[in-house]
Amino acid sequence: MSNLRAALEYATAGLPVFPMVATNGRKVPTTEHGFRDATRDVDLIAAWWGPNQGWLVAMPTGAITGRVVLDVDVKNGVCGWDALENLGALPLPHTPHAHTPSGGCHIHFAAPA
Repeated sequence: MSNLRAALEYATAGLPVFPMVATNGRKVPTTEHGFRDATRDVDLIAAWWGPNQGWLVAMPTGAITGRVVLDVDVKNGVCGWDALENLGALPLPHTPHAHTPSGGCHIHFAAPA
């Protein structure tokens, strides 16, 4: 699935998105105000990602989306899944997630009140 298509699917599901790029191991927003520019506007999303297929799809968390995200990293010889297992936190509940390039995962949960 292309990043444009993913961004449009999130937006039509009611989730605001904004573009980011990976630079020297860091993720950097491509818009002036970062997560504050997140939108559900499909025309703006198409304008952002149309010529920029390599841009990553990002989503703000917290009150604006009603979500919190657990970032499970797998890098630098450390496996976040092992840490969760050692804590007795596995298996995690069934919830939306997104795989990351490092082999990790962003696991989405409903934000507490």
